[in-house]
Amino acid sequence: MFCKTCGKEVNDRAIICPNCGCALDNTTIQESVSEKKKKKLNVLSLVGFILSLASLLLALWGTVAIAGLVCSVIGIVQIKNNEQKGMGFAIAGICVSVGSLIYTVYTLIVLLSVLSAL
Repeated sequence: MFCKTCGKEVNDRAIICPNCGCALDNTTIQESVSEKKKKKLNVLSLVGFILSLASLLLALWGTVAIAGLVCSVIGIVQIKNNEQKGMGFAIAGICVSVGSLIYTVYTLIVLLSVLSAL
């Protein structure tokens, strides 16, 4: 693409001409703003986060935490491949799931040590 003011060639994604500083095209600005709005939330990252929170309440031997961990990891991969939103949910889901799994293992160790003492 060429700048209408100075006539020099500029990058197609440029909003402002690096040579003269003039705005290139108003539609380019609107398209770049609308591209940011088009990014959708990754559902698996949200599901992974919700499952990891549920694993704190439902101590089912870590099965819910494992499901939350798997969904969050798959969500991160999809977010990177498809340029979606939800990275924060996925990272939080992983952290909470790992914490829940550590707590589950700790609880099992304490339970087994109490039962072996009897």
